[in-house]
Amino acid sequence: MDMTWNFSSERELRHAHCHMTGNHMDYFAESRTEDLYASIDIVIDKIERQLRRHKEVVKDHLHRQGRHLKKAA
Repeated sequence: MDMTWNFSSERELRHAHCHMTGNHMDYFAESRTEDLYASIDIVIDKIERQLRRHKEVVKDHLHRQGRHLKKAA
């Protein structure tokens, strides 16, 4: 798993960018606020949301495969 953070400042806005890659996953989030720590919190929330969605998809996919295998047998 690899995670890259980029921070920048433009006038009054603070930018936070996060790019997370790994086996079969690629997530990206960014935020612009006046407070850098608020931007970081927003980015973390966005990444967590993407991870939760991915987990639900994988979990549902595994359960569906199990049902198909039982019916075929």
